[in-house]
Amino acid sequence: MENIKKVFTEFKGNKNLSILILAFLGIALILFNFPLKKDTPPITPSNPKIDNLETFELQIKKELENILSKMDGVGKVSVMVTLENSSEMVYSENYTENKRENREEDSQGGKRNTVEYNKTGQLVIIRRAGNEEPVVIKEIMPKIRGVMVVSENGDNPKVKLEITKAIQSVLDVPAYKIFVVKGK
Repeated sequence: MENIKKVFTEFKGNKNLSILILAFLGIALILFNFPLKKDTPPITPSNPKIDNLETFELQIKKELENILSKMDGVGKVSVMVTLENSSEMVYSENYTENKRENREEDSQGGKRNTVEYNKTGQLVIIRRAGNEEPVVIKEIMPKIRGVMVVSENGDNPKVKLEITKAIQSVLDVPAYKIFVVKGK
């Protein structure tokens, strides 16, 4: 640090040389990727992950039971949720696209144009604790196949309608996939 101060005091009168030296130092830092902070962990998305489908189903079931039981006239409820498929992971990829056009003309005046597209992709991999793993952009949770609700007052048409509307608005499930019945 003292050496840098000494250089700047010597060339204080020459502004162009000082700017040139600063530019050179900046470029050197960029080229050598000089670490400004040491031991900084890589930035990763902090989305809470659902361990498996049963946990996802159970979470939806409990939340539905909790909220439906608080609705007026519904009483005690028990909920069953079924899922269509498993969750889907979307991974980050680096893509390279190439386009090549070829125009040919033969001796009789005929013309031919060909266009060739080439797209290649490669998964983005990070190293974490000695292991390599792909970078996950997002996890698409499975769609809900159907919901069954057993309610103390499930035989009341008004209660059935209220439960059906609530599930439709919360889970975006069509009415024909929701079944509400009276329980014991």
